[in-house]
Order: sequence, then C-alpha cells, then structure tokens
Amino acid sequence: MTRIEVSLARTHKIAERLKTRAAEFFKDAQAQGQVAHINGTTGDAHIQRLTQQGSQALALSSRGERYLRAAATVRAAIGRENQARGINDLLAQLDAVNRVLAHKKELLEQAKADGIEPSELAVYKPLTGNEVRYGGIAINVLGESARTELSSAISTLQREAFQLSDRIAEANAARLALELDEDIAGEVTGG
Repeated sequence: MTRIEVSLARTHKIAERLKTRAAEFFKDAQAQGQVAHINGTTGDAHIQRLTQQGSQALALSSRGERYLRAAATVRAAIGRENQARGINDLLAQLDAVNRVLAHKKELLEQAKADGIEPSELAVYKPLTGNEVRYGGIAINVLGESARTELSSAISTLQREAFQLSDRIAEANAARLALELDEDIAGEVTGG
C-alpha cells in the first residue's frame, strides 16, 4: 500500500479516474471473454491462444474489480471528509441559495415586462368610460417597487452564493491521506 496526501478536490478526480479505469478493464475483459468461433480444425497453438484469451479476460476483470474497489474506498473517504468539514451542509445551503436566486431572476424578468401598473388602471384613458379594448391591456402586477426589491434580493443572494462557494473551495483545498495499492496509486495520481 502507498500512502498519498492530496487535496479533497483532487481526491474527486482520483475517484473518477479509478472508476474510468475500472470501466475500461471491464470493457476489455468483455471483449476478451467473448465466445470465439472457428471453422475447421485447429492446432495446439490455436488452442493455447484461445485458452490464454480466456485467462486474459479473467485477469482484466480482476484488475477492474481492484480499481473499482479502490474507487469505493476513495469515495468513502471523500464522504467522511465532506461530513467532517461541513461540505455537505454548505453544498445543501448553496443549492438552496442558487434555486432561490434563479427564481428571483425569473420574477425580475416578469417585473421588467411592458405594461402599466395596477394603480394606473383607474386613470388609464382607453379604459375610462364604456369603451371596450380588444386584446386587453398589459398589466404588470410586479411594479417598480417589486423590481427594486427583487434587484436588491438578487444582489444579496449572489453575495451569499459567492461566500458559500468560497467556503466550499477552501474546505476542498485541505489535504487528506489515502492508502492505495502502489500500482494503482502510480497510475491514477501521475506519480
């Protein structure tokens, strides 16, 4: 086993590399393990090659399993670190802020739409008297005060999102120790 110390952010990349390599080994094992078809007679060399192909398929499968189990170990370490550093909570808070922010931006777009405000309706000239206006008139129910309120809320939410993102980045920059088989560590860490 090799002990490596990497940032939590880099650990995510290592976990992804491990899963990718495992998938590649499994794919190669499938290709090697496919049923072979021959026509006619065969000799000892052909039998030996086919037997070796089956052995290679099993070896690739075992190697893929090692990488996938290493990925699981790394993912578990990430989970523990995320919990210990409060990253899960920060991510949940950031998700909520981003959802509210998106909603407020949509409302602001509606508030910017053309139309008159409800308070102007009583004195709006084409509708005074018994006249009927075909197609109606656009009433912007979110007036100027709503635009101001929404713009202010959006600015506040954006600052909050930036602060949360910075806290997450700082927590991800801290290092942690991992233990991986030497051959696996060398391949997925570039070491």
